[in-house]
Amino acid sequence: MSDTVPAELKPLAAFLEQWALPTESQRIARRLASDMQQLTAFHDAVLPHLRGLIETLNRYPLDALPAALKPYGYLALMMAEIDMAVSRFHSADIPGGFPLQRLHLVHEEDGSAWH
Repeated sequence: MSDTVPAELKPLAAFLEQWALPTESQRIARRLASDMQQLTAFHDAVLPHLRGLIETLNRYPLDALPAALKPYGYLALMMAEIDMAVSRFHSADIPGGFPLQRLHLVHEEDGSAWH
């Protein structure tokens, strides 16, 4: 791992393989395939590091983010994807809402999504 990743973020490396997914559709699929215990464990582990994570990512323009930090950016996006599920809905999906698996994510098709 590069020196670009500050020591305080290195505990998050354990979550990169399963949770640092580059596309929104992959993050949605992971969220929906996870039970609340998995989502809550991820949320509770990342939350204490979130401020430092965002501060680290904000040191760089998005298009110049070092390769070593890109997975941490995906991790931050995953945190944004699941925060409401854990904090508000207590469900991987949105109760009574439009089914997430039915979303058509045009920005992934036209290449405008950040990868």
